[in-house]
This record gives sequence, structure tokens and C-alpha cells, in this order.
Amino acid sequence: MLFNSLGFLFVFAPIVFLIYGSTSSQAARQRVSLLASYVFYGAWSVEFAELMLLTTSVDYFTARWIEDAETPRGRKIWLSISLTMNLGALAIFKYWSFFAESVNAIAPRPLAPALHVVLPIGISFYTFESMSYTIDVYRGATRALRRFVDYGHFVTMFPRLVAGPIVRYADMAEQLCAIPRRLSPERAMEAAHFFTLGLVKKVWIADPLASYLVDPRRHGRLGDVPREQRAGGLLDLSRDARRERPRRRLGARPPPGARAARGRARAQHDHRHL
Repeated sequence: MLFNSLGFLFVFAPIVFLIYGSTSSQAARQRVSLLASYVFYGAWSVEFAELMLLTTSVDYFTARWIEDAETPRGRKIWLSISLTMNLGALAIFKYWSFFAESVNAIAPRPLAPALHVVLPIGISFYTFESMSYTIDVYRGATRALRRFVDYGHFVTMFPRLVAGPIVRYADMAEQLCAIPRRLSPERAMEAAHFFTLGLVKKVWIADPLASYLVDPRRHGRLGDVPREQRAGGLLDLSRDARRERPRRRLGARPPPGARAARGRARAQHDHRHL
């Protein structure tokens, strides 16, 4: 589910904000936000929502056990379990395919099996946030949370789940614990203003630039992109366009009849466009 999709704008967001605004207690709003975040992520893939639930659950319990451990060795063991879980999931889903292809390309025969797994959206964001939380608990920079809803609300908050930024719990703790009981009209209008502004920038500026300037091959080969969508011909300066142009040595004379052929072609072009 994307922020600019019809399902989010006209179904998910109105229902969530209506339920969220009708609750007055902080605990109830955290539960609503946590449930909405898993529904938001699960709308894309239920399996990867289960993966996120697994990793966040492991970090929630390991952080508590790190704080309750009586010896430094025990604290290191629980921290190692958390880091292994997070980095292992990140390595399998994000980096294993690249590693396997690189090894098999230089090896005389395939050595690393290709898993062909789909990259879970936003896995880097919530993985590094979760790791930073357990590391801060290990260092004593923050206390371990005793309620899963408090920790899950921080990691899986859907407004920044798939797009970031990556933040530490110590930087967000005060804001998460100071949710106002009522949403004032001024704050609601301010939030609507920023959301609309960001939506307009994404739909009308960022997406067209990403499609036709940053990565034109998302829509096929460069020659398949219509000329009127090439940002004034800027993409014609690409390597593919230059490769298609005939080369001529500096100072060399054109072959006999070349000027006449170009003149006839220009005349036919002008006649067709009259």
C-alpha cells in the first residue's frame, strides 16, 4: 500500500484517523497505531508482516533480558542473539542474491544457491531502528520497555515505516509518551497541509523525474520512451542515443552524394509535415 494509492487515501487513512481520533487514552491510541501499522504493511505481504512481527518480538524480549542480566557475559549473549537475528534477515533478503550472483560469475561452476526472494519493503528501516534500540539498552543509554505495544508503536509506525527516516528510540521517547488527549483543529490542519504538500511533490514532481530522468529504463529501452517525455531531449545525450549516431572522423569529407541525399530527406520530411 502506497501513500498515493486510492486504497490508502480513501479507505485506510480515513478509517484509521477516525478510530484514532475517537480514542482519548494514550494506551488505546498506541494500540490503534500498532494494529494499523501491521495492517498497512500486511496489505503488501502478510508473510513479510509476520517477519517484521518476529524480528520486533525478538528484539523486545532480548532488550528486557539484556537489562535484567546480572553478568556482562549474559548481556553480551542476548545482544549477540538480537544482532544475529537482525543482520541475518537483512543479509538473506537484501544481500544474498547479489553475493550469490557475484560468486557464481567468477567461479567455474555455481557454488552459491540463488534464493530468488523478494526484498521486503522497508526492511532496512525497521531493522536498523530495532538494532539501535537493543544496542542503546545494552549501553545503558535507555531503559528497556516493559510493554510490547510501546516498543511496537515505535518500530512499526506506518507514516515512516517504508520511507524512513531511521531514528533512535531515545530521540522519539518524549514525543511518543506525550501524545495529547485531543487533536486540536489547528494541529489537524497543519498535518493535512504537510501531507498534501508532500503528496503533490511526490505525484507531480518526484515520480515523473524518477521515471524519465533518473531511471528511464524503468519503462523499457530508451528508444521506447516517447520523445515528448524525454524532458526536452535531455535523454538524447545518453550513451544509447550517442551509440546510434553515425561517427565521422574529424576533417573527413562526406561521401559523394551525401549532401544531396540529406537534402532530399529534408524535403520529404517537410512535405509530410505541411
